[in-house]
Amino acid sequence: MQHPMRLENLQFASSMLKEIRQQTKAAGEELLTYLIDMAYLEAGDRIRTIQSEAVDPAPTSGNVYPTPAAAPVS
Repeated sequence: MQHPMRLENLQFASSMLKEIRQQTKAAGEELLTYLIDMAYLEAGDRIRTIQSEAVDPAPTSGNVYPTPAAAPVS
């Protein structure tokens, strides 16, 4: 999926989750509110990740872990 479409879908989902969370909280559904809140937070994290990738793309080496620095030689 292209990033603009993916971002738009996540923003829509985040908006809907926020509204649903408010309704479940008002209804006193604590566990359901918590679960929806976790989904809302996850959507927000994914949105920020996609936005940051658009600004600063990841290196193309494929290595997602930083290479440890060499130990100093005495």
